Amino acid sequence: MEIRDSGGGAAYSVAGVIRPPPPEERLAFLRTLQRVLKEGDFTATYKFALLQALLDIAVESRIRNDAELPVSYRQLAERFIEYYWGHTEPYRPGDESGGVLAQSTGRQAAVLTLLAAARGQSGSRTLAQLRREPRYPGLLSRVARVIREQPVRYIQNLNGGHIEFLFAPAADGKGIVLKRGVAWCLQEFYDLLQSQVRAGWVQQVRSMSRNASLIGGHKDLEEFLFGQQRMALVRIRERLVDLEGPTCFYCEKLIAHGIEVDHFVPWSRYPHDRGHNFVLAHAACNHSKRDTLAGRDHLERWLARIDDKAGPISDALSDVLLCDAASSAKVAQWAYLHEIHAAGMFWAGFAGRSPVYQPVDDALRSLVVSGFPM
Repeated sequence: MEIRDSGGGAAYSVAGVIRPPPPEERLAFLRTLQRVLKEGDFTATYKFALLQALLDIAVESRIRNDAELPVSYRQLAERFIEYYWGHTEPYRPGDESGGVLAQSTGRQAAVLTLLAAARGQSGSRTLAQLRREPRYPGLLSRVARVIREQPVRYIQNLNGGHIEFLFAPAADGKGIVLKRGVAWCLQEFYDLLQSQVRAGWVQQVRSMSRNASLIGGHKDLEEFLFGQQRMALVRIRERLVDLEGPTCFYCEKLIAHGIEVDHFVPWSRYPHDRGHNFVLAHAACNHSKRDTLAGRDHLERWLARIDDKAGPISDALSDVLLCDAASSAKVAQWAYLHEIHAAGMFWAGFAGRSPVYQPVDDALRSLVVSGFPM
């Protein structure tokens, strides 16, 4: 997608001023992506997984203008494995009529078959454990091959034609390159597009005849496909207590009882579990903060925690869930920039039973723009 400014020239950044794609190009992008979601004869759910992967990778890219973004097949494979890993488990476990959901109208989707075999051969209980096994690079390569030969090849085919508006093949053959303006649009419209991608994914799984007896009238399909993984939060809590003590990250007071584990960047903002995003909290602090981003003082402490304890946190949690301090920092910066752009409010604490919020100020803006590790 070639992005141009109102004068006809390519969009660019001058003297540190960010020049995003102009409004008419953003609208054209959304309209074409709607066609991708509605048109095309896809036999598997890969189209939705690929779009979700591009959304997540764009968020973690830190692109703030209309620049192109290279994405390797390996990066895409990492995301596909993360999304489909939980789908290899039976839907409605414990029910005699339960089973693994089909995600292709023909034979089971190849990625699911590969993951089911890997789960059976290794006995890994978590994806984090699987990633540490010697066989994992081979699995990654096989999934990458499926992505290259199927969704990447066909997702831009619309009504018998090919519209190369999302990406082009990389020159080295090892991935794709998102067109100018695409990564910016994916970041900007993340919430809107993710909800549409998930709705389409659920609808396709529900429409497959082989799933009819499994799904029936149950309404928890979306929760099964995309809900927070039922990981051992007790283990995460225990290990964070061992590492940092029974102290609330937000009010910095000892927690006498009822220690809770909180997503610093709320799950509702970026629905993926990462080790460095978890902090310990009082129940009162956690419930008061809810789905709001924390204020400047909390963000400063979280960045200091990433700087001081990135390694120890990974050591403590990497066998339970995915840990990547740099990725967590990129997601946090994206979330804060997005909220600042929307003139949102940030949670500072609470007085009595009422949350206390603070607006965007120059100090917070400066911290978010320049205070994150590069």
